[in-house]
Amino acid sequence: MGPDVLSSAQELWPKMSPCGIIDSAFANWRGGLALAASFGIETGVLIDLVTKVDPETPIITIDTGYLPDETLAYREELVSWFARERDIALNLHVCRPEFSPRVLEARYGKLWESDRRHYNELVKLAPMRRAIKRLGVDALFYGMRRGQTAERAQLGPVERPAGGIVQIYPFFFWDRAMVNAHLLHAGIPQHPLAPYYEHVGDRHFLDDPAQVECGLKTLALVFAA
Repeated sequence: MGPDVLSSAQELWPKMSPCGIIDSAFANWRGGLALAASFGIETGVLIDLVTKVDPETPIITIDTGYLPDETLAYREELVSWFARERDIALNLHVCRPEFSPRVLEARYGKLWESDRRHYNELVKLAPMRRAIKRLGVDALFYGMRRGQTAERAQLGPVERPAGGIVQIYPFFFWDRAMVNAHLLHAGIPQHPLAPYYEHVGDRHFLDDPAQVECGLKTLALVFAA
């Protein structure tokens, strides 16, 4: 992919619909695209839109060992829903950290409290890097929206950090109500914790409004494949 392709996307995509962005992404990066799924509030929408174009798109999800039980159940629910309602066997790749929670805590204690960046590196970014390399990914779809935090509002619908891979946010300009409306219209199940939280990540961050940023999506801006 040349720089002109990315520059063109950065100029044109803010004027396009989510479906238009996804179509353009497949036109430019087909064969090297994957979807990063946290199985949080927006995941059902992202999988729905992307698999309508290519149902075999690899879906990479990180099981950190600290996900809420509701998230693990929701992952299974969405897999079953797409099989039943869309006749799609999701191309799901569940990746895990090198250390189990027991080993991580024995070595570092409550790392999510003492060093959030190191925690994210070990449990999220490192397994994502391995998956990207193994699958030959050139660009990743994310379910990120600009209205979620001030940091995200500074981005655009497509980014490529120095030394990293292309990151695509198809419904970057949507708000939470639009996400909910799509889920309702399509009949896609909602995350069971969605009525109570703006963001659903690891369970130790659910009740901490200062930790709404997901490490995979914020620190992804600095990792290289």
